[in-house]
Amino acid sequence: MGNPVSSSGTWHGWFWLILLAPVVSAVAAYSISNVQPKTYQATSTILVNQVQSAPGSAYSDVLANQQLAKTYATLVVADPVLDEVAKTVDSTRAQLRAAVSSSYRTDSQLIDITAQDPSPEKAAKIADETAKAFADRNRDSRQQQQVQTERELQTQLREVQASITEREQSLATPTSSAARVDLDSLRANLTAVQSLLQQVKLDGARNSSSITLAVPASIPETAAKPRVVLNTILGAALGILVAAAAILVLWQPARRWAVRS
Repeated sequence: MGNPVSSSGTWHGWFWLILLAPVVSAVAAYSISNVQPKTYQATSTILVNQVQSAPGSAYSDVLANQQLAKTYATLVVADPVLDEVAKTVDSTRAQLRAAVSSSYRTDSQLIDITAQDPSPEKAAKIADETAKAFADRNRDSRQQQQVQTERELQTQLREVQASITEREQSLATPTSSAARVDLDSLRANLTAVQSLLQQVKLDGARNSSSITLAVPASIPETAAKPRVVLNTILGAALGILVAAAAILVLWQPARRWAVRS
């Protein structure tokens, strides 16, 4: 009796199974991928250059900016930023929350903002508008903080100046040496507050453009999802695995039958 395991007919059938299974599976994966909605992805890059100290401290400034960039990467997609973006791209906050992500480039001052949308033009616009909204919000927040700090320092100046005037008037009459020491201390305090106020103003002028759009998003030409080529390759690989499993399942009974025969 012939051996079915070694018969040319059986091997011929298995050969066609190995050949056709990946082809059919790849065609199916390709067809399914092509009918799925396309999603395009665009990325813009912002540069964090906020800390600018005195000359000679450039290296420490870079390290400080890198730490800031790491922190800002989590704030780029915060709800207040997305609310501003939603006003310009005709989307809701919930939609943007699902479509926008940000990532910090290790050991750099760069943050990548990635947006996804069925429209390639809108994907690029969302990425750029998110970068702009975050930069604007950061600038406004820093300006508000500076105004508040300057107001507080101005108040301190007025209070110290008033105290100095009061002490000077008291010194017009016979007084103790302690009053003169107190006056000298107030004058030193006045000088310190004036220097601090001047430094705050200089820092505000230097840091006015702390976050900039380094690389605007380009309009993508190909869809990020579905990944047709990858899905087709995976489909073919799956077909090969299925064919191999089918052959193994069919070969074992045939082999046992051949041994008994």
